[in-house]
Amino acid sequence: MNLSRRLYLTLVTLPFGLAVAFMAPNAYAAPKEVRYKEIPLELKSGDRILISGIRGTIRLNGESQGPAVLRASKTLADKAGTEAADRFEALSFSMKRDGSTITIEAKGPDTKIGWGAWLKSNTNPELVLELKTPAVPIEVSLHEGLIAVQNWNESIAASVVSGTIKTVKTEGNLRAQAQRGEVRIESHKGPAEVDSFGAKLTVQEMEGALDLTNFGGETSLARVQGRVQMLSHAGASSISKSSGSLEFANGRGALNLSEFDGPVRGRTELGSVVVGVEGEAEVDVDSDKGNVAVRLPANSGASLRLHTEDGGIVAPEDIRMTTSSTHRAAVGRLPGDGPKGIVAVRSKTGAIRVR
Repeated sequence: MNLSRRLYLTLVTLPFGLAVAFMAPNAYAAPKEVRYKEIPLELKSGDRILISGIRGTIRLNGESQGPAVLRASKTLADKAGTEAADRFEALSFSMKRDGSTITIEAKGPDTKIGWGAWLKSNTNPELVLELKTPAVPIEVSLHEGLIAVQNWNESIAASVVSGTIKTVKTEGNLRAQAQRGEVRIESHKGPAEVDSFGAKLTVQEMEGALDLTNFGGETSLARVQGRVQMLSHAGASSISKSSGSLEFANGRGALNLSEFDGPVRGRTELGSVVVGVEGEAEVDVDSDKGNVAVRLPANSGASLRLHTEDGGIVAPEDIRMTTSSTHRAAVGRLPGDGPKGIVAVRSKTGAIRVR
């Protein structure tokens, strides 16, 4: 079926029920929408889906029963000018199968210059795609907009330049990339890789290994179970009520861990680090100028090995302190018959505090 045929803005159903177009009485003065007819998908074992667009919304809902169906529409905001209206008329999408790959792709300008002008405008039309289907491996990319996935138990790769990626109740391999905007992952089982330049990253209720990079955005993890590897630079990061292991490399943003059960190892440059651990303490942190604070359970019984070149050390009075012309150190074992463990912190000029 050719899905790129021209659509005229009149209240009319096109031949074969391809789409319905809606228009306000005053042209270009109110939002407009074109709804395409539902398109059934015939999926086979081993199929995968690729979806790409420039601006819009993509919703994926994994339905274990019932036929696979694609619903599509395009919208244009109110008070759009003539150029935006022309783009709205030209906007369409195509769907094709090549072997085991189904490709759904937005169609617009024919040239790179046309796409460049499209991206610069704030009143361009948006394409909305909603796919309800038994889950298959899928890759989705948008320049700007929303990617929302729920009830999906196959691999997912989602990327936006500016926008939001949100997943709920997913399983399998998950990859999410966003330069700006937000990435939110809720109730995921399986390994995940999240990469961002300046987006807000939130992960809640996850079981599996997590590899996370966020250069300048805020990061928040809660109730994550598994190995976490985290690289951050300027944004603040927090991890709460989680277990497994953590390896981190931190720049100048603050890092705060609370109620973490498992080994913690990492390095910070300027950013402060607060480590609140549950159970046996396995903490190993290096710092340049960032302050490091470690909070341990009562009666921890952990051994402390604290060392700084030109910073301060605050430790319980039971710990022996030594000072020389080149460094300060605190070595000893905390009282208590708790889970025990070792806390090792080294800094150049950053202060160290254990309580």
